[in-house]
Amino acid sequence: MKRRHFLSGSLALSAGAALGQTPLPPLPPLPPRLRLGYDNYAVRAMGWKAKELVDHAVKLRVDTVFITDLDAFVSLEENALTEIKNYADKRGIQIYLGTWSICPTSVSFKDKWGTAEEHLRLGLRAAKALGSPCCGWS
Repeated sequence: MKRRHFLSGSLALSAGAALGQTPLPPLPPLPPRLRLGYDNYAVRAMGWKAKELVDHAVKLRVDTVFITDLDAFVSLEENALTEIKNYADKRGIQIYLGTWSICPTSVSFKDKWGTAEEHLRLGLRAAKALGSPCCGWS
């Protein structure tokens, strides 16, 4: 809440109470907070895995990390991804997930994660386990 809103609201409430009038209606809710984070591509030379990326987000005092490469995870098994999600949640960090192209005709397509359909399924499953509101493909 902005100081100006607080002061004007509390002044009006006090004045209304002193004069025996009903208080003003409540202020409208604040807009959603803008999230700030970084993309692990910016620190790819460090070779960090997901937990280290979360720790770096904490150190930077941001609240999100966009992990754009599935290689940042030691394991893509659901329990391992859930463990990373819990680790991030305890530190106040939201993970956003991304990965390489799922278009087999793209120059950035890698069959490391299977066919385009298998890669798509893997990305969606991983995003769900991580609590990511999205899964981006390049």
